[in-house]
Amino acid sequence: MERDGGQHRQRASLDAQRDAWLASCGFRVLRFWDNQVMNEMAAVMEAVAEVLSAGADPPS
Repeated sequence: MERDGGQHRQRASLDAQRDAWLASCGFRVLRFWDNQVMNEMAAVMEAVAEVLSAGADPPS
């Protein structure tokens, strides 16, 4: 899970490269804005739970 804030706009290119590398290793990155994590925790937790319950195969 990645939490993005105001600095994300300056780092978007680096974040995309890291996300692509993690995906190539079999990981999935979930991104949430700071204000979502701080103000909408139940929705963030629900989104994470949905991904986890999908039962994706772990990386090898």
